[in-house]
Amino acid sequence: PPVYARAVAGCSNHNSVGETAARETLEQVMAEALLKSGSTRSSVRAVCLAVSGVNHPTDQQRILDWLRDIFPSDVEFFVENDAVAALASGTMGKLHGCVLIAGTGTIA
Repeated sequence: PPVYARAVAGCSNHNSVGETAARETLEQVMAEALLKSGSTRSSVRAVCLAVSGVNHPTDQQRILDWLRDIFPSDVEFFVENDAVAALASGTMGKLHGCVLIAGTGTIA
């Protein structure tokens, strides 16, 4: 599929920067991507975020609550740990293989 826009932001791991900064970062990067693509929040049908620090269902729920605050009620949400996206991108979505992430934290 085509890439409509790219946006880069700082850390969004709530364990590293706190909940307020993490939420602000996620909101900023999503707003920038929408602006660059010429879209608006009302045109979004689904949001998929793979975020470091999402290690437990309570982490997922925290981010889902943030997303529900800023997008229309009919938007579908998917929130996973960043390791899931790394594995999916390297295996063409089959989720069979190995991934090593070495950043602020390490996942193998």
